[in-house]
Amino acid sequence: MLCCIAALKGARMLADRVRIFISEELCVPLDSVTPSARFAEDLGADSLDVIELATRFEERFEVVVSDDEAESCHCVADAVRLLEGKRAGKTYSGDCEPHAMIEMSIRAT
Repeated sequence: MLCCIAALKGARMLADRVRIFISEELCVPLDSVTPSARFAEDLGADSLDVIELATRFEERFEVVVSDDEAESCHCVADAVRLLEGKRAGKTYSGDCEPHAMIEMSIRAT
């Protein structure tokens, strides 16, 4: 039970760190960086911004993100799942899935 709580707490901490990082990098208010916030439509990022953000993720979180993986991230929840997977050694297939956004919302509260 304790390891499950620690894993959930670690995931929440990562999600919070990613939200803060995105807010700083894209110069947008933190409260607008929600799990369902889409990079282009909601946060004003273009495709070059997303690739640049992925490069900064690599530096900050010590992972390797391919251009295809970066381009498949459409919302904040995608980025968090990508980084969680990278840290766990998994690959990421992309697309902001509704159940993942709900899970992220629960973690953020």
